[in-house]
Amino acid sequence: MRSFVHDGIEYRSMREWCRKFGQSWEKLRRLCRHYQRAYKDPAVACDWLLGRELLRPSEQRTFKYEQDKAHARARQEAWRERQEAVMRGVAHRIVNT
Repeated sequence: MRSFVHDGIEYRSMREWCRKFGQSWEKLRRLCRHYQRAYKDPAVACDWLLGRELLRPSEQRTFKYEQDKAHARARQEAWRERQEAVMRGVAHRIVNT
């Protein structure tokens, strides 16, 4: 757990900040995980979520961004393969009845 200061108030955790502002903890966590400025200072990600600062497309990303992207692609491929297998099984049953 990491404490940080946002608007002059110290928060003991990102979850505490999210509860106070009604924001998604997963979204804040993902921003801090994927962008270097937010990784160093979670208050930057808080400003992005509140709309005080815009998240630029040119924002530098962390290594974990590429890693998560590769994992997501692998999960998506596995899901597609399962769906195709199910559809082949359904088509086979329809043809054979």
